[in-house]
Amino acid sequence: MSFTSSLFGKVFKTKIFSSSSFLNTSQKIHHGKRVFMIGSTLALATGLYGIFHHDEDQSTKLDGSSNQDDHFKNWIGSSPLQAEDLYQFYFGDIQSEDELELIKVQIINRHGARTPINAIPSFIDSKPWECLPYDSKVVLIGDNHAHFKAVMETDDGLELYGNCMKGQLTAKGSLQMVEVGKSLRDQYLEKLFGNLSVDEIVKLMYVRSSDIRSRRTEYSAMYLLLGLLGENVKEYPTIHMFEESRETLYGHFKVCAKLGSIISKRLKTLGEETEKDPRLLEIKDKLLDLLEANSAQPQPAQSQTSEIHDKGLLEAKRVNNAKDLQQWESINNAFLGMLFHGHELPKGITLQDVEYVSQHVGKSGSFLFSAQDDVLKMNVGMLLRHLVTSMKKSGNKHLQKELDQRKMEVYLAHDTTIMPLLLALNMYNDEWPAFAATLAFELYATKKNPSKQFVKIVYNNQTLFLKPEQQEQFVQDSKTGLIPLEKFMEMTKPYEISRHEWTEICKLNRPRN
Repeated sequence: MSFTSSLFGKVFKTKIFSSSSFLNTSQKIHHGKRVFMIGSTLALATGLYGIFHHDEDQSTKLDGSSNQDDHFKNWIGSSPLQAEDLYQFYFGDIQSEDELELIKVQIINRHGARTPINAIPSFIDSKPWECLPYDSKVVLIGDNHAHFKAVMETDDGLELYGNCMKGQLTAKGSLQMVEVGKSLRDQYLEKLFGNLSVDEIVKLMYVRSSDIRSRRTEYSAMYLLLGLLGENVKEYPTIHMFEESRETLYGHFKVCAKLGSIISKRLKTLGEETEKDPRLLEIKDKLLDLLEANSAQPQPAQSQTSEIHDKGLLEAKRVNNAKDLQQWESINNAFLGMLFHGHELPKGITLQDVEYVSQHVGKSGSFLFSAQDDVLKMNVGMLLRHLVTSMKKSGNKHLQKELDQRKMEVYLAHDTTIMPLLLALNMYNDEWPAFAATLAFELYATKKNPSKQFVKIVYNNQTLFLKPEQQEQFVQDSKTGLIPLEKFMEMTKPYEISRHEWTEICKLNRPRN
C-alpha cells in the first residue's frame, strides 16, 4: 500500500517497506521564521529507529580496482610503489578542481532540533515546548481516501508542557531543516545537475528516513526537501523508510542484541568513571539539590494536546533520583535542547556547566562506539556497504540500472549514525553531532578519464582530513581532501558487513573463532 503526504499543501510520498506493505502519510505544517543550525555538541539520543533498502541484501560484488586503468593494475601488481608514486598516479595530471566533475553526493543528515527524549521534572523545565500541528488526514493514491485521528496517551507519565511529545521535531527544528536544505541547494544543485529542471532533478534523487514514532526524521526530510527544491515542485522525491527489523541507518540496540548488551556495559562504565570527576559531581549535586528540594512538593498538572499522532518513546523516563543522573548523555541532551529553544537552565546550572558536560559527552563517544567487539560493524557496517556499493555503481556505467543513476542521495538519520561513521573513518573530533549536522560524501571523476574517481568527505561544510600518516596511507590530497575511490574503499572495508554477517555477529552467544 502506498500513501502520499502533504506539507504546506505540497505532496510528498512516503514508503515504509516491510514484508507486507508500503505505507505513506499526509501532513500539513505552517511556515515560520528562519532558524540556523547550532554547533554545540549534543547528548546521546536513545530509542532511534532506521531503515533498510532491499538492494543491500543483494548488493553486487564489484571489483573496486576496475575503476582504474588496466595499466595501473599491472603496474601496482609488479612494482613496489612509494607514496610519491601513488600520489603522482592519482593526482599528477590534475592541475585544478575544475578538471573534476561531481557525479554523486551522498548526504547523511541528523534530524533537526527536537524535544527531549527523557522527561524533565517540571521544576527544572516548565516552559512550554512548541511543535507544529499535525494534520491527520491520510490520502491514498487512487480513488480511496482515509481519515485518521490519533490520540496521545499519557498514562506512562511522559507528558511535556505544551503541544509536543517526546523526541518530536519542534517548530524551530523544522525551520532549521529548511535552512539546511537551502545550504545544500547552494552547494550542490547547479554543480551536480546543471540546468536541469526541478522535476528532472527529482528523478535523479533518492531520499531515506528512519522510521520512528515521533517522526522527527521523516518531517526533517520534508523540511529539508522544501529548502533544497523550493515549493514549486510538482512531486517531491519519495521518502523511503523500512521497518526496524531491517535497520541499517544505525545499529538498533534491540534488534541487535549483542550491540545493545555492549553499549549498556559501556554506558555503565562511563557512569562509574564520571563518579571520579569533581566537576561533574558538583553539577550533579546541584541537580540533586533541586530534586531534594522539590521531592515533597506535588507536581503540577502538565497540559497536553490530545490530538497528537503517537505515544512517547518507551525508553524515556523521568530524572527523579541520583541513579537517573548517571547517564550524562541524557542530561546533556536536555540542557542543550533547553538552550536552543530559549528555555532557562535549571537553577544553579551555568553555561560553563553545560559546556563542560558537552565536552565530557563528546569525548565519551569515542569509547561508547569504539571499534572493539565489532561495535562499528554492528552499528553502521551495512550502511557503509550500501553507500560504497552505490558509489561503485555510479562510477561504472556498465553496472548502472535505473535506480543506480541517482546523483543525490539524502539520508535522514541520527547522531548515533553520524558519529560511528566518523569513527569508522577515523575522523571523529570528540564533539557529539549537533542537531541538523550534515555529513556528505562527494564522488568526483576526472573529465579526461572518468574511470579515475575520488571521494571528498565534508562535515558541516568543512572538508575533513585524515591524520598525516593516514593521508599517506590512503593517498589523500592534503589541499583538496580528495581520496581515490579505491583507497576510500580500503578505509571502509574493515567495517562493511552483509545482512547475513550482521545477523550472525549480533547473536549474544555467538562462539568466538
